[in-house]
Amino acid sequence: MSMFLLMAIFVGLLGVVVMIIYLIDRVNSIEKISRNFSDGTSNHTPGLPHDERFGDKQGRDLWSALSSAPGPGVDAERLSDLRSNYEPVLLRHIEELFEEGTLDARQGIQAQPTEGRWIRTASGQVQSWLPASDVRGIYDLGQDRERNGTKDVANIRVRLDTFCERLFGSLGMRPTRSVSRLLLPGTETDNAGASALEPGVIAVPQAMPATDMSPNPKDTM
Repeated sequence: MSMFLLMAIFVGLLGVVVMIIYLIDRVNSIEKISRNFSDGTSNHTPGLPHDERFGDKQGRDLWSALSSAPGPGVDAERLSDLRSNYEPVLLRHIEELFEEGTLDARQGIQAQPTEGRWIRTASGQVQSWLPASDVRGIYDLGQDRERNGTKDVANIRVRLDTFCERLFGSLGMRPTRSVSRLLLPGTETDNAGASALEPGVIAVPQAMPATDMSPNPKDTM
């Protein structure tokens, strides 16, 4: 009887040890997932190669390299190539943040977007990084776009372009395309509500309809 009791205790202790090991493994897995979300690796695509055009620089290190000024120890030609290759990456990062805010607002969610994000390119993928304040601001504009519909689009476009100009300016770049035109097309109107004219087009006033100036027969009688 005593041997049976000892075996039962042993099996029970073994079960407790196995459960503890399982719980520790689960906690480590959750911590790893949380860390991935915090450093922007949650959307990393396994098997997709890193874009070799940016060398070994990723995320914030790449941002620092792009924002450096030409000078001693900085290859101006290499820096120019990096910036040229990075323009579509930056545009895509901004677009995804805006769309993420829009979709979250549609589902009644308000999350904290990460500063880093893996962006697919024609040559693989690269981790893009943006300052936290700009990430939050662009995400919130997407939320505003969904909540306010079309009534505040003009203001959202101005604020979105302001964010983009600041981000590109921080890297010594100028965008070749307007992000607001890409994300909010067909919303340009003048103050009177008519469609905006293309540059260089001059509005010509329409002629007044001709008036019949011949005398009324009744007036000659």
